[in-house]
Amino acid sequence: MFLVILYVSYVARAGLVVAIDELEGRKNELTFGSAYHAGRQYFWRLFGFDILISLVAIGLLMIMIAPVILLFIAAGKSPAVLALAILLAIIVFLIFIVVIIYFGILRLLGSRALVINNLGIRASISYGHQMIINKKGYSVLAWLVSLLVGLVYGIALGIAVIIVGLILFAVGYGIYKAAGSVGQVPITVTMIGIFIALLMFVSGVFTSFISTYWTLTFRAIDYYFKKDKEISVNP
Repeated sequence: MFLVILYVSYVARAGLVVAIDELEGRKNELTFGSAYHAGRQYFWRLFGFDILISLVAIGLLMIMIAPVILLFIAAGKSPAVLALAILLAIIVFLIFIVVIIYFGILRLLGSRALVINNLGIRASISYGHQMIINKKGYSVLAWLVSLLVGLVYGIALGIAVIIVGLILFAVGYGIYKAAGSVGQVPITVTMIGIFIALLMFVSGVFTSFISTYWTLTFRAIDYYFKKDKEISVNP
């Protein structure tokens, strides 16, 4: 079951990117079935892309953390060495935040380069890296907007969950009072099912929105990136 869900999620992810790119490029308006079919060819490359990105990120994390751990071990009862270890830990933490942001943007742009430009795993990582380096301002701004939208969504979803949860609880409690103890189990299961279905629907809509946002962002950054490359080649 896990493998099926994994496969479907990657295919759907690629299919959505293809569909948005086709629609924005005014080529073809793909149906759900054709978009899903188009996404199937990218499954293994997208999966390998995520695995490679994750391994590199974890490797860098271990390299950064190792000196801090060794310094804390070597500190013993020495206040000076301990202070140095704490200072190094703070510096590493700040660098780690930057690295995580970089890999987050790289994953978003690189995966779209893989699908839209039909690149291989290493080529898409290299392409995404070049986009970030050459268009730092656009990339960071796009990430900040995405972060802000995510925060607003999280707050709004939290409030909505509380309100809808209270409404469903009130309705369920009212039905329970009317039906008695006999209907307790089916009413509870029904209310929980409705609640989960609503959460999944809202989550799916937001995920599609964010994916669309980053696909359009990729197209915009890629346009200026390619334009700059043409200018540098033909000044």
